[in-house]
Amino acid sequence: MAKIGVGVIGVGLFGELHIETYRALPDVEVVAICDVRERRLGEIAGKYQIPHTYTDAAELCARKDIELVSVVTPEPLHLAPVLAAAQAGKHILLEKPIATNLADAEKIMQAVEQAGVHLMVGHILRFENNYGSLQREIQEGNLGKIVSLHARRNRPRKLYAIYSRAHAILENSIHDIDLCLWYTQDRVANVRAFTRNIQGGDNPDINWSFLEFAGGAVACVETHWLIPDQAGIMTNDAMQVIGSKAVADIHLVPSALNLWKEQGAESVNTTYDARLAGTLRGAIKEELGYFVDCVRRGEPPKVITPREAFEALKVTLALIQSAQEQHDVKLE
Repeated sequence: MAKIGVGVIGVGLFGELHIETYRALPDVEVVAICDVRERRLGEIAGKYQIPHTYTDAAELCARKDIELVSVVTPEPLHLAPVLAAAQAGKHILLEKPIATNLADAEKIMQAVEQAGVHLMVGHILRFENNYGSLQREIQEGNLGKIVSLHARRNRPRKLYAIYSRAHAILENSIHDIDLCLWYTQDRVANVRAFTRNIQGGDNPDINWSFLEFAGGAVACVETHWLIPDQAGIMTNDAMQVIGSKAVADIHLVPSALNLWKEQGAESVNTTYDARLAGTLRGAIKEELGYFVDCVRRGEPPKVITPREAFEALKVTLALIQSAQEQHDVKLE
């Protein structure tokens, strides 16, 4: 089987994670990487023996030996590399969110449709075993009618300095908003959000979001950046879904694997990007592997569609508006 050539645009922490994951997939080769930071480019190229580096995404996308690209740039910088990749006929795995505004999201969807290329937005939780298994149970009717959902996605203080560049509802809660849409298969009719800024950064560090669905279900989604760094907890995530026939409950903290060390306790990540036998496992490998298989088969991804990613963004932006203006926001 011929190898699929991959380019990665944006080689920050998550871009590097994409590189590691592609290297763990059979018959896939990371041919080139792109970043505006030349020093970072050199560091990553040397670490992973990647032969070609670019500071211009269009130049990377022009390569004939690249079939798909991962766009892992900062959130507001998704549009330009996606347009470059679409115009060059490359299939695109775009890290969530699809964009930071609806106008850019529309341009992205139009560009890939006109180019006839596949686009998948990286809503990774659809590929995580616990969340994916819950969706199967709902789909099979085992929970009955969904009436209530409560999600939690909390992170340590030290990450706030890095990720407060974006609003936490856009950075973190959009994962659970997407899951709520996936589980209910319903549209959100009304939202209300409340935020607080304790650490004084550019964006709030406490965020509570409330969603009312057209079919009557309600959801609460929380996220904050206030777990003490010394607690050894990097991801405090949970989801409870209440149906007319059953209640489903996911708790990822404490992890199935915990270390009790002299320096303190540590809850070990075993779901999203676990490392075993020198390669990446977990949801990130399932996600990228699924997209690579779709490209091989010439089939559009079905687990998450661009329109579904757009709907998650629409709800997210309405919640941010609600918090800023301090009132309910209705969605059409």
